[in-house]
Amino acid sequence: MVFGFKNSFFIPCLTAAAITLCGDFSFASCQPVLKQQVKIQKQRHGADPGTVVEKATSTLHDQFRPVKGKNANFIYVDSTKIQEQMSALYNYFALSTWLDRINLIPKIKKLSPLKRSEIHYLFTHWVRVRYMTAMFRLVRKRELEEVYRAQDRFPANIRKATINNPSKMVITGYSSHTCKDQTENLVYDCSKKLVWVHTHQSPEVLCSIRKFSRNARFKFLVQLEKDDFKIVDVEYEGRKVYKDSFIELNEFFDRKNITAIENDLKLWSFLNASKADPKAVEKFSQSISKEDRRLPASTH
Repeated sequence: MVFGFKNSFFIPCLTAAAITLCGDFSFASCQPVLKQQVKIQKQRHGADPGTVVEKATSTLHDQFRPVKGKNANFIYVDSTKIQEQMSALYNYFALSTWLDRINLIPKIKKLSPLKRSEIHYLFTHWVRVRYMTAMFRLVRKRELEEVYRAQDRFPANIRKATINNPSKMVITGYSSHTCKDQTENLVYDCSKKLVWVHTHQSPEVLCSIRKFSRNARFKFLVQLEKDDFKIVDVEYEGRKVYKDSFIELNEFFDRKNITAIENDLKLWSFLNASKADPKAVEKFSQSISKEDRRLPASTH
């Protein structure tokens, strides 16, 4: 598996002497999912729920690689980087579900189609930045700080691999999800199969540091669409990137006007404060599948 470990790294961790050296590698959360578990998921759903997570994170996390002469903020402001991140969202995230749910907000329904498309576009950028920021603050920053600061703690090959490929991920398990309340029925498409893909970011570094290991656990909620999965949400430390953003946007419409909301979304998304680029909005709209779009049962 792409995100697995080499046997040469795991074998020492199995000895009593190496347990002291490997520290939190003894935690179940740091162990890669077994091939038998992947096989069960494929038999149950017709596809591996973890595949879309691997593809999405390999694209998004590649941007955390340090670039000489640029500070880390360039991943939020460089137009090429932003477009690469948005392309990853187009390909691997359940944007149609997100936007269908936004359209349920009463004040959104009253907007013109163009204005509604702008809110869709800005909301997706907002979720993009929230995900990238969560991963940067909780994983990439600590991961690289550790390999730079405590160079004697990790072998040279681990340090080099971490710098060249930060925020590398390992899938540690799966669990099914059933919507529990009216809010979840509003936010998610509960008519579809929903599966949590449990992951640990930067296992070769952060699993060996107890105080950081728990922070590096991320869960990806994926939904089955036809014969493949799409990412709906990402949970870390009890927060849900999409769900929390949707609820907050809904609350904004109760106390802010549309202009203020647009300005806030642009500011938080590191976008130019001027009017959203019509070509970018059009490209975004064309990326959204028009198939299988319907309201949740709770709204009928």
